[in-house]
Amino acid sequence: MQLPGHTHTHTHRAEQSGEGRERGEREKKKVMAKRLSGMTISSKKLKNAKLSAKFRAEQYPSDFYESGEQLFCKFCQHTIDWMRKNTCDDHLQSKTHLRNKEKKQASARQTHQQTLQHSSTSLEVRREFIEDFVAVCAESDIPLEKMRKLRPFLMKHCKQGGGALPEHVSSLRQVHLPRVFEQHIEAVQKKLQGKKISVVVDETTDARDCSVLNIVVGFEGQYFLMDVIFLE
Repeated sequence: MQLPGHTHTHTHRAEQSGEGRERGEREKKKVMAKRLSGMTISSKKLKNAKLSAKFRAEQYPSDFYESGEQLFCKFCQHTIDWMRKNTCDDHLQSKTHLRNKEKKQASARQTHQQTLQHSSTSLEVRREFIEDFVAVCAESDIPLEKMRKLRPFLMKHCKQGGGALPEHVSSLRQVHLPRVFEQHIEAVQKKLQGKKISVVVDETTDARDCSVLNIVVGFEGQYFLMDVIFLE
């Protein structure tokens, strides 16, 4: 059996305990709110610390560049307000920017194409000069090794210049001489097409005393070398 005074004391203590828990919860909520507020402020400070013309230029490397802490458009050549991202996006979508960008890119493509064409033409001219040089040497019985002696003269007096000739004679012999010989065969075949010809097979030795078989075709007093076979 409990006394009335004891029941009142127990109830009073329970009420105090409930109020204490509520105060504790409120304090925890205040602490959490302060922490979240501090994180938000720190995040804003960090974002503002990164925001700059250079930062915007890195966001849009294809369209903008930074110079003197200002943001410039590569195609419109004027400054852009870099503080707001929406301003940058609006400029990129504007008709003026799109028109200037397309015009500059078209000009760049044309310049690139002209450079490639010029490079290709230069290579063709260089190859033609080398093969003409090889053909002249072959027709005149001039050894290709003489190129070393002729190079200074060609560089001084020829517009194309001896610089077009490769440094090593082996390149003339292995790369260009076979092409010249193929061109020679094609020209002879066209000339002899439908004509009566004579074929001469002549065995001789080359400069290294190796046996060589020359196949020569004759037509109206003219003789053309058609093939050379090295014998073992």
